[in-house]
Amino acid sequence: MEAETIIAGALALARRREHLCRHASPCPNCGTNQVQLIDGLCNPALWRCRECRKGFEYEPESKMLVNNLNHN
Repeated sequence: MEAETIIAGALALARRREHLCRHASPCPNCGTNQVQLIDGLCNPALWRCRECRKGFEYEPESKMLVNNLNHN
């Protein structure tokens, strides 16, 4: 793999993680906003609540993010 391809992939993953964290959902069990992204590589992303410790899946919808990833 070329270095440019590796860097582009890493930047796309960083943008995805940033998008997920900006659009995080409150915990569906207790309602707190204290949630932690556990795995952002899978779809839907895996999250864990820091209050009640329950895990859940959530994937925010974003056509803009998909378009940005496809054009890079």
